[in-house]
Amino acid sequence: MSVKGILPLLVSLTGLTAGQAAAEVIYVDAAADGANDGTRWEDAFTDLQDGLASAVSGDEIWVAAATYKPTLPDGDRFASFVLANGVSLYGGFAGGESELDERDWEVNETILSGDLNGDDGDDFESNEENSYHVVAANGTTETVVLDGFVITAGNADNASDHDAEGGGMEIEFGSATVSNCTFMANSSGQGALYGFVSDVTLTNCVFIENIGLAIFSVLTDITLTDCSFFENSNGAIQLLLGETTILTDCLFMNNSKLGGITAAGGAADVGLGATLTRCTFIGNSAVGTCGGRGGGVSGSDMSLTDCVFLGNLTDTGIGGGLALGGGANVGGNSTLINCLFSGNFSGSGGGINVTASTTLTNCTFSGNEAYFSGGAIGGASPTLTNCILWGNSDPGGMDESGQIDADDPIISYCNIQGWTGNLGGVGNLGVDPLFADADGPDDTLGTEDDDLHLLSGSPSTDAGDNNALPVEVTADLDGNPRYVDDPATEDTGNSGEPGPPIIDMGAYEFQVEAAPCEGDVNGDGTVNPLDSGFVLARFGCPVNTGDPACDAADANLSGAVDPLDVGFVVARFGECP
Repeated sequence: MSVKGILPLLVSLTGLTAGQAAAEVIYVDAAADGANDGTRWEDAFTDLQDGLASAVSGDEIWVAAATYKPTLPDGDRFASFVLANGVSLYGGFAGGESELDERDWEVNETILSGDLNGDDGDDFESNEENSYHVVAANGTTETVVLDGFVITAGNADNASDHDAEGGGMEIEFGSATVSNCTFMANSSGQGALYGFVSDVTLTNCVFIENIGLAIFSVLTDITLTDCSFFENSNGAIQLLLGETTILTDCLFMNNSKLGGITAAGGAADVGLGATLTRCTFIGNSAVGTCGGRGGGVSGSDMSLTDCVFLGNLTDTGIGGGLALGGGANVGGNSTLINCLFSGNFSGSGGGINVTASTTLTNCTFSGNEAYFSGGAIGGASPTLTNCILWGNSDPGGMDESGQIDADDPIISYCNIQGWTGNLGGVGNLGVDPLFADADGPDDTLGTEDDDLHLLSGSPSTDAGDNNALPVEVTADLDGNPRYVDDPATEDTGNSGEPGPPIIDMGAYEFQVEAAPCEGDVNGDGTVNPLDSGFVLARFGCPVNTGDPACDAADANLSGAVDPLDVGFVVARFGECP
């Protein structure tokens, strides 16, 4: 039975079903001085626990900006803000709002803090009395909503049961939907947010400077969308044995996993079967006494599309950007499409290391480095099509083995520096791909300004295999269309069916700028009387002096806006091509 199948059964057995009472809004404002019965802003509860205690299924609790704690100073460390089925908890109010969409959770910080005594210092000093879990959602259903809060200063340092996990929030045998929340400066053995046999959905959440992982889960389905992870120690996320792991539009920056025999997943250790789409990993690290595995990501049997790995490292381990297979992550058949690796470092496989079957299509590797072997790719049995490996290195330099040092590779329609032909395949070449600016304006590989787009005339343009990219993938890493012909480049790839234009190699498709539509001076895609009026309104307007409207009105490029421009426009009335 899946995790999602287990949860309803557990909830039913414990009697935690949704109530049928009429829904209402309950107000909480620490500064309210009225009746304090929660019925309106003026009479709001001043203690969030009172609001939670009065809520029934279907209710919403609106909480005004302030800091709220689960209990009084020197109180019970086991006390938490306990979420209930069917109750939605919203922060981010100034107080006085009448509609939910009037709130601003970024301006009106609503803080749930485990610092009971208010005496925490830098680097987690004086937190021995802090709450084990600031928020708890145990035995709940997906009807639980937490939205618009800063959750901080939890300290799950109790080795008994699960009180060593989830300093910010614990979810056991339950479900929760968490949105627009920040988990900051929580401490735990494992996870500012902890899930056990649960189903967790997080949207637009930030995890920053948590000690002991940002998210740790076991037997839990995790869906993360638009979430960001900054400077969390012991890695950002570690997900064990969940059936569903989906990460979309997530950013992982400067997270680190240090210590242990082998540190896995400086940003994310996602286990088996994860799906990552449009995720970015920058400056993450995994360093263990025997080497790290996956400075950015460690996992297996994964699908990655439109993902970027910049400047991640594993010291002497494997897979500076990404490690597939190995350790607990057995299994294979991973796929990467439109992914980019720049400036990553490792012992083997500076960009990526594979120990199981992996297919890479339209990926770009540049400036990655390996201490031992395989600057871009190391390991065994990868299949590469439409990929570019250029400017990567290992101790032997930037020759072919400096780009890829993997057993039994299958390579077709790729551009690989130092290409000898000894690795076989068809359509391959070894000619400078003409990147726009591989190390960017800062002249540093593996940073956000690296520009690995292709210049016009690149030998990697119109040189791929049209049959390689799955039919459902129609865009490149930028979201621009694939299969764009560059008239300045000879077609050298495989057109397949239905024929040209031919796809480019690498993560980016060269985009040909459309020719301007003559006479469409207002830029609406049609040449009509509106364009004539645009010109007439600008007669005598000075051209080439910094006013783009005047320049546009000079339709015939004579250097002046005059009646001849009106005639030029009228002669071209109609739809732009």
